[in-house]
Amino acid sequence: MGRYEKSWQVARQRIADAAAAAARPPGSVRLLAVSKTFPAEAIREVHALGQRAFGENYVQEAVAKKAALADLPGVEWHLIGPLQSNKAGAAARCFDWVESVDRARMIEVLQNLLGNAIKFMGDQPRPRIEVGARASSDDTVFFVADNGVGIEPRHHESVFGLFERLEPQLDGSGVGLAVARRVVELHGGRIWVESEGRGRGSRFCFTLPHEAAPA
Repeated sequence: MGRYEKSWQVARQRIADAAAAAARPPGSVRLLAVSKTFPAEAIREVHALGQRAFGENYVQEAVAKKAALADLPGVEWHLIGPLQSNKAGAAARCFDWVESVDRARMIEVLQNLLGNAIKFMGDQPRPRIEVGARASSDDTVFFVADNGVGIEPRHHESVFGLFERLEPQLDGSGVGLAVARRVVELHGGRIWVESEGRGRGSRFCFTLPHEAAPA
């Protein structure tokens, strides 16, 4: 068994198990091997096992690896890191797929949503916050759900307004959700809240489109 074969087999099995648990066909979930820290020889080894999609964070390193592996058939190169404007041309020439978001800003979105879920938990004796995601053919929906105070349907849109505060007695600037909306929309997504009203908890959802398209 090669140096990387066992790790590759374990990853494949985990994907198969996760697909089965979600009642999805095994072939509907593919493994993207993040190869940024591995040399070209490692990519060559797992390619021989059947792996075809590889993810790189840095354009220049990927260019060198692609040149060293030009003889391998059927390889898909994915850019999965931040894309600098001065590297856009090289990325378009080198990568088959570009999947890039502003990681710091997306962390800010999640921090805002989690912070609100904690802040507006109220007197819930058994507080619960759930974070998750579900994918469709066009985008991925991320959500932060809680069993806190909830939001009346008439406020579902206004909560995203700048300086909007539904609970003035609580600390906060009122800009968190407005910032979250701006960041999500800059990435081509949308954000909304689902809640049946006071005391029924809230679910904040946002989408990120599958922008990755053939370069």
